[in-house]
Amino acid sequence: MLAGLQRHAGPNGWIASGDLQRIVAEKTSYGPQNVGRRLRELAEEGKLDVTYVRNHAHYRSAQIGGRNSALEGGACSGQSCASR
Repeated sequence: MLAGLQRHAGPNGWIASGDLQRIVAEKTSYGPQNVGRRLRELAEEGKLDVTYVRNHAHYRSAQIGGRNSALEGGACSGQSCASR
């Protein structure tokens, strides 16, 4: 999943959760709820960064790191996302 994330991410590394759910659903038998749950798990494990734009999650690999001021809300990973 992480490799696919980097392939489909924009130039800033972020990709919307809905886009990821659609991509995975097209290529596998996993449903959107399974994908969303796994994305949240990867964020809690610190493997993905997550930011929220108008209550929609956007993910990127934690290896990219840093912040992107173009997206609202700031990035978080691991336990810091639990309060969102």
